Amino acid sequence: MTGAQLQVQPTLTVENAEAVTRLAAAAAEVDGVAALSEASRLAVGPDSPAGTRHIIARDGTQITGYAQVWPDDSAELVVAPDERRRGLGRLLWEHARGAGAERVWAHGDLPAAQRFAQALGLRPVRALLKMGRPLTADDLSPRPLPPGYAVTTFAARAESADDPVGELQALNAAAFAHHPEQG
Repeated sequence: MTGAQLQVQPTLTVENAEAVTRLAAAAAEVDGVAALSEASRLAVGPDSPAGTRHIIARDGTQITGYAQVWPDDSAELVVAPDERRRGLGRLLWEHARGAGAERVWAHGDLPAAQRFAQALGLRPVRALLKMGRPLTADDLSPRPLPPGYAVTTFAARAESADDPVGELQALNAAAFAHHPEQG
């Protein structure tokens, strides 16, 4: 069992943010997949969104685990590779639950994450599928578009409420309102 001490903080010091970033990078190197989402990595700094809770696990002066609880009550956590299988992940999850987390994200669907979820009685409620296909040299040639169509860069800002971009953003928000990461 781990002897780590845990602290819940609304923000991280620069020193702690750097240590968490190193911890996440070490885990990603071992696991072959990022331990934290891009949004969570960006929120590790001093500009965390209001309501974000950071849980730091320390063994002495070393940060050995980290959990981040978002205002939407989802969490992400990472444990140092050499500290795994000692109960630290469970301890971080218990503290995350105490800080309001109701669900936890697992990136990569690794066997260790599956065992962790099973041991805690958690089950997947969503899966992210990444689809792709190989490209050949022929795929790089421009393709003619039907008359009346053009390919342009998407402008993410609506100029007014009746701007088609604003309508598209409103439609997207309505279609995906049930998704936890929908802003």
